Amino acid sequence: MHAYEKKQPKRKSEQTGNANWGAKYDSFGNKITWFGYKLHLAVDTKSELPLANDGEKAPDLIEQVATRTNTRFFILDAGYDQMKVYEAAQNV
Repeated sequence: MHAYEKKQPKRKSEQTGNANWGAKYDSFGNKITWFGYKLHLAVDTKSELPLANDGEKAPDLIEQVATRTNTRFFILDAGYDQMKVYEAAQNV
């Protein structure tokens, strides 16, 4: 009997950068899964063009957009339901 260590394959995220599996439940309670990247984007709703992106914090993203545009409203999903995000939008 020969003992050897079998080579372990790299995790998917190691092969593709920082891509990873994600999951959440939609409004009907169905679990949605995906493999990919999480992006934070600010998009102009009229032209559908990105205005800014930042993978770290919504307040910084709000500030970037506000300094370059005449923004009246910010529409974000429930993941940004935090006091610091409300304060950043209100202070624009």
